[in-house]
Amino acid sequence: MRQTSDAELEAINSRLLVAKRVFPQFWRLQQDVRSYFLSNADKAPNRGNLRTLLQTIELLCNARDVVQELTLDEMQTLSRLLQQRNRLPPFIRPEVESYFDNKGTRGWNTDDRRVVPNAWREAAR
Repeated sequence: MRQTSDAELEAINSRLLVAKRVFPQFWRLQQDVRSYFLSNADKAPNRGNLRTLLQTIELLCNARDVVQELTLDEMQTLSRLLQQRNRLPPFIRPEVESYFDNKGTRGWNTDDRRVVPNAWREAAR
Protein backbone atom coordinates (compact mmCIF):
# COMPACT_ATOMS: atom_id res chain seq x y z
CA MET A 1 0.00 0.00 0.00
CA ARG A 2 2.86 2.37 0.79
CA GLN A 3 4.17 2.14 -2.75
CA THR A 4 0.77 2.23 -4.44
CA SER A 5 -0.20 5.57 -5.95
CA ASP A 6 -2.88 7.61 -4.24
CA ALA A 7 -4.99 7.53 -7.40
CA GLU A 8 -4.91 3.74 -7.48
CA LEU A 9 -5.81 3.48 -3.79
CA GLU A 10 -8.65 5.96 -4.28
CA ALA A 11 -10.01 3.83 -7.10
CA ILE A 12 -10.02 0.76 -4.86
CA ASN A 13 -11.34 2.40 -1.68
CA SER A 14 -10.81 5.93 -0.38
CA ARG A 15 -10.29 4.58 3.15
CA LEU A 16 -7.00 3.11 1.97
CA LEU A 17 -5.69 6.65 1.47
CA VAL A 18 -6.53 7.43 5.07
CA ALA A 19 -4.74 4.29 6.24
CA LYS A 20 -1.69 5.19 4.16
CA ARG A 21 -1.53 8.53 5.98
CA VAL A 22 -2.44 7.57 9.56
CA PHE A 23 -0.56 4.30 10.15
CA PRO A 24 2.90 5.87 9.76
CA GLN A 25 1.75 8.67 12.07
CA PHE A 26 0.58 6.14 14.66
CA TRP A 27 4.01 4.52 14.78
CA ARG A 28 5.62 7.94 15.36
CA LEU A 29 3.52 8.61 18.47
CA GLN A 30 5.19 8.38 21.87
CA GLN A 31 5.85 4.81 22.98
CA ASP A 32 3.52 5.08 25.99
CA VAL A 33 0.66 6.25 23.77
CA ARG A 34 1.16 3.44 21.25
CA SER A 35 1.48 0.83 23.97
CA TYR A 36 -1.64 2.05 25.74
CA PHE A 37 -3.65 2.01 22.52
CA LEU A 38 -2.51 -1.45 21.48
CA SER A 39 -3.04 -2.88 24.98
CA ASN A 40 -6.58 -1.53 25.23
CA ALA A 41 -7.89 -1.42 21.67
CA ASP A 42 -10.01 -4.54 22.02
CA LYS A 43 -11.20 -3.75 25.56
CA ALA A 44 -13.08 -0.51 24.95
CA PRO A 45 -16.73 -0.64 25.99
CA ASN A 46 -19.41 0.91 23.81
CA ARG A 47 -19.09 4.13 25.77
CA GLY A 48 -16.82 5.52 28.42
CA ASN A 49 -13.51 7.20 29.05
CA LEU A 50 -11.38 4.37 27.67
CA ARG A 51 -13.19 4.34 24.35
CA THR A 52 -13.12 8.13 24.14
CA LEU A 53 -9.37 8.19 24.75
CA LEU A 54 -8.75 5.52 22.12
CA GLN A 55 -10.90 7.46 19.64
CA THR A 56 -8.95 10.61 20.45
CA ILE A 57 -5.68 8.84 19.70
CA GLU A 58 -7.12 7.65 16.38
CA LEU A 59 -8.36 11.15 15.58
CA LEU A 60 -5.01 12.75 16.39
CA CYS A 61 -3.24 10.36 14.03
CA ASN A 62 -4.95 12.43 11.33
CA ALA A 63 -3.29 15.59 12.60
CA ARG A 64 0.07 17.15 11.91
CA ASP A 65 3.38 15.86 13.21
CA VAL A 66 3.09 17.89 16.42
CA VAL A 67 0.96 15.08 17.92
CA GLN A 68 4.00 12.83 17.88
CA GLU A 69 5.32 14.68 20.93
CA LEU A 70 2.16 14.33 23.03
CA THR A 71 2.32 12.14 26.12
CA LEU A 72 -0.48 9.85 27.22
CA ASP A 73 -1.45 12.38 29.91
CA GLU A 74 -1.72 15.10 27.27
CA MET A 75 -3.82 12.81 25.09
CA GLN A 76 -6.15 12.24 28.05
CA THR A 77 -6.49 15.99 28.55
CA LEU A 78 -7.29 16.49 24.88
CA SER A 79 -9.77 13.64 25.02
CA ARG A 80 -11.71 15.36 27.78
CA LEU A 81 -11.61 18.65 25.88
CA LEU A 82 -12.90 17.06 22.67
CA GLN A 83 -15.93 15.79 24.56
CA GLN A 84 -16.82 19.38 25.47
CA ARG A 85 -17.56 20.33 21.91
CA ASN A 86 -19.05 23.70 22.82
CA ARG A 87 -15.55 24.70 24.00
CA LEU A 88 -13.95 23.85 20.66
CA PRO A 89 -13.34 26.55 18.06
CA PRO A 90 -16.37 26.74 15.75
CA PHE A 91 -14.33 25.94 12.63
CA ILE A 92 -13.28 22.54 13.96
CA ARG A 93 -16.44 21.51 15.80
CA PRO A 94 -18.20 19.91 12.79
CA GLU A 95 -15.15 17.81 11.91
CA VAL A 96 -14.74 16.52 15.45
CA GLU A 97 -18.46 15.75 15.74
CA SER A 98 -18.42 13.95 12.42
CA TYR A 99 -15.40 11.90 13.42
CA PHE A 100 -16.79 10.76 16.76
CA ASP A 101 -20.27 10.13 15.31
CA ASN A 102 -18.77 7.97 12.55
CA LYS A 103 -16.76 5.92 15.04
CA GLY A 104 -20.01 4.59 16.45
CA THR A 105 -20.58 2.58 13.27
CA ARG A 106 -17.53 0.39 13.84
CA GLY A 107 -17.45 -1.92 16.80
CA TRP A 108 -14.75 -2.13 19.44
CA ASN A 109 -15.29 -5.79 20.23
CA THR A 110 -12.86 -7.14 17.64
CA ASP A 111 -9.09 -7.12 17.60
CA ASP A 112 -8.64 -5.21 14.32
CA ARG A 113 -7.61 -1.94 15.96
CA ARG A 114 -4.58 -3.75 17.36
CA VAL A 115 -3.90 -6.22 14.56
CA VAL A 116 -4.04 -3.82 11.61
CA PRO A 117 -1.49 -1.26 12.93
CA ASN A 118 0.86 -4.11 13.82
CA ALA A 119 0.45 -5.64 10.37
CA TRP A 120 1.23 -2.25 8.81
CA ARG A 121 4.39 -1.99 10.87
CA GLU A 122 5.54 -5.48 9.88
CA ALA A 123 4.88 -4.80 6.20
CA ALA A 124 6.84 -1.53 6.40
CA ARG A 125 10.02 -3.22 7.60
